[in-house]
Amino acid sequence: MPSAVSVAPGTGSGLAQTFALLMSDTGGAGAITTAYFVVNAALSGSSGCFIEYNRGANTLRLVNDAASAWLGPVTLGAGATINNSQCTVNAAGSSAAVSVNNITVSVALSFSGTFGGAKNLWLGVNDVSGAESGFQELGMWTVP
Repeated sequence: MPSAVSVAPGTGSGLAQTFALLMSDTGGAGAITTAYFVVNAALSGSSGCFIEYNRGANTLRLVNDAASAWLGPVTLGAGATINNSQCTVNAAGSSAAVSVNNITVSVALSFSGTFGGAKNLWLGVNDVSGAESGFQELGMWTVP
């Protein structure tokens, strides 16, 4: 069973931050297929920062402003960026580390000033069995 464990930092503010997303699976880290990280006032990709991590491909994608299509992918550690009107994902500053049942994905983000205000941090995880953790609200970030 996959689980969304934590987002670090869980609180704070700023226009840029690298978030460490910790996820776990009782079947081992290799059972995790995808994770979804949402930074927004509501649990929605529309007008938000909604990111997909694909473990097998070692990539990140970002949903567009209308939440109607994915942008990217970019490979973790590569020099590329992807952005919508709310945020920019910096692949060069992003990475993943595996430890037995856990994966920690570090996602380097910068936010647009027009995306200002208090935003919740949600994380959801899927695994090879089709099991889903569901989205867990794991913190709050304020964009100045």
